[in-house]
Amino acid sequence: MIADIALPIPVGKYFSYTVPDHIAPYVSMWSRVRVPFRQRDAAGIVAGIREGDGTGLKSIIEPLEFVPLVDAELAALSDWASSFYLTPKGLVMKYVLPPLRDIERYLVVEATGEGPSEIVGAPLSKMIKRSGRPRIMQLFRQDLLGLRDDITHNKWLEWYVSLISRHIDNNGNILFLLPDYYAAGAYFTQKMKAIYGDRVLWFSSGVSVKQRMETYFRARHEGGYVILGNKSSVFLPAYNLSLIIVERYDDDEYRNEESFKFNAGRTAIERARLGGIPIILGGAASCVDTIHHARENGITIQCNDWLMDSSSANTMKTISSRSPGELLDRLCSDIIETARRGNNTAVYVPRKEYGSYLRCHACRENLACLKCGGPLDYDRDKDALHCTGCGADHPYIDTCPLCGSNMIGFARIGASFIHDHLCRSASYLNATLITGDSLKRELSVLGRKGLHGTACLVGTQALSKLYGYHVHKL
Repeated sequence: MIADIALPIPVGKYFSYTVPDHIAPYVSMWSRVRVPFRQRDAAGIVAGIREGDGTGLKSIIEPLEFVPLVDAELAALSDWASSFYLTPKGLVMKYVLPPLRDIERYLVVEATGEGPSEIVGAPLSKMIKRSGRPRIMQLFRQDLLGLRDDITHNKWLEWYVSLISRHIDNNGNILFLLPDYYAAGAYFTQKMKAIYGDRVLWFSSGVSVKQRMETYFRARHEGGYVILGNKSSVFLPAYNLSLIIVERYDDDEYRNEESFKFNAGRTAIERARLGGIPIILGGAASCVDTIHHARENGITIQCNDWLMDSSSANTMKTISSRSPGELLDRLCSDIIETARRGNNTAVYVPRKEYGSYLRCHACRENLACLKCGGPLDYDRDKDALHCTGCGADHPYIDTCPLCGSNMIGFARIGASFIHDHLCRSASYLNATLITGDSLKRELSVLGRKGLHGTACLVGTQALSKLYGYHVHKL
């Protein structure tokens, strides 16, 4: 079999190559292939396929695309452009097709059959470097793995969009509550503006007064807008309000702790009830109160089947050791091994403190707050003790007030401790600490360099606010 290849050079002819039998199933019209050209390799477009022995012709090195990106209509348009503007087909195709490296950068491997689970969720470009393009292409052709883009392929976001579009088409306003402006807000602003353009408005203290007042007046008198906002927007007057969405309903940032103490999520439910407006409470793990309220008030509880059908592999390891130090060493080893494979890890820790529940290992007594008797946490930045019960701060003491021993330790450790341990044990991992206090600062850093700049994220529930960031192991 012979393939006629259009190369991106100013030459108005095709170059013919033979197609080796082992790659013939992967070579199709208008797909890209790598071929030898002069003293180097070049990527070209298959412009024709014909039978022949190909004696004296060089062979195609490898196919480059998993599926052709050019359909018959686009191919006809390319032919016309080439003829009308007297331009070689190879140069025209440079404008028709996006760069291959850009496509593979944003494609993710997913399982569709009994394919190897260790490659699921990895970027295609990384898997091609690790296993080779022919191997990945073979698995793809055998339906053992699939490809999806990690930009638009988001089922819960698609579900939101389908509902929002329906209401916008009917000139309804959608009030979309988000817990913050800098994390969830930035993500949904980008996604919504990409779809609805100037039909997206913001109402929160995070935007300018002029923008906030523009949203106020448009929401009062016009319809067909997606109004994004945080807790203060729950009281925004809106013309023809037809849908309310509360993303991350259980987030603590919906609680207003200033002079007027209220929960914006709960207030949104009441607004929906008073106006007979449909409401969606979005969350990955709703609390018992939410489930109870939904059942009592006829709100449908929908389980996200795409989470249940996820191809992510779950692994449980049991370590027979009572030593926290050994557990940390095992955790560090797992993270290092994951980093060696070119992947990154997120470590979720329930609490952020460096250490909590200080106790004396000699007399087995807990160190208690002098004011309320509550347990004490250690604040490493201030080198002080903090009571979570009454909020009192105490100077750090290195001896037990009861027995005088200096064997003071933590009964529990938090994200700050694990982050510090990783930084000391494997500084090249560039571990990043993500907590409620550091999220805003670290988001700007991650936004500039992406997750390639760090092999490990350590944090509290604030990790779940990293919308759009993919990690390979949790």
